[in-house]
Amino acid sequence: LAAISHELKTPVSSSRVLLETLRDVGAEDRVKLLDDYLDLLLQENLRMGRVVENFLNHTRLERHRQRFRIEAVEPARLVEEAVGPVRAEVERRGGRLRCFGQGHGMPLVLADAEAMGMVLALLLDNALKYSNGPPDIEVDFFPAGNRAYILVKDRGIGVRRAFRRLIFEKFYQVDPKLSRRGGGCGLGLSIARHIVEAHGGEIRHERRRGKGSVFRLHLPAVEAPDLRVVA
Repeated sequence: LAAISHELKTPVSSSRVLLETLRDVGAEDRVKLLDDYLDLLLQENLRMGRVVENFLNHTRLERHRQRFRIEAVEPARLVEEAVGPVRAEVERRGGRLRCFGQGHGMPLVLADAEAMGMVLALLLDNALKYSNGPPDIEVDFFPAGNRAYILVKDRGIGVRRAFRRLIFEKFYQVDPKLSRRGGGCGLGLSIARHIVEAHGGEIRHERRRGKGSVFRLHLPAVEAPDLRVVA
């Protein structure tokens, strides 16, 4: 509760300052400021919403109250739907986001598409948050045995070996200063792990050669031979 309250304090305070400024300035200045301030207020509201939603999702998952609608899903569809909303922000920051995958012969996975989309969105958001310069993000997916693999790679600050086992724990943050700037309270990776494990899969972190991180998802593939993606 202390961690959540601390995260909500910043956007609440920022919103109050913006509203007080609009209230106290003259009518002419208010008109000039209105559009910019409304955008800022919306951003702070969305930030508060993300904190609350992550906390509620984590609570439901920990108490096993989250219901999943499992169906056969194309990994390419999961990746495409997760990457779409992020690409514009990556390009706005002067970075690049590339996808590599095998369409032909790629097995379907049994998953709740919305929940697994949330996992990929959390990993992509993490890659953005911990990129000091222009983001350089890759998403790769491929089959291996009876599993489908999805990899999210970045060139961010990475995670030191000593802290790798902690990053999936709730409220743990690799760099609190960067997290504070980007929003969040250390629940994203914990939520991702809960969802992936509830699907019978696994999520791992690996240090990327040079600099950055690789998050590797292993998901069970549909075993029926007729359930395959056709390019």
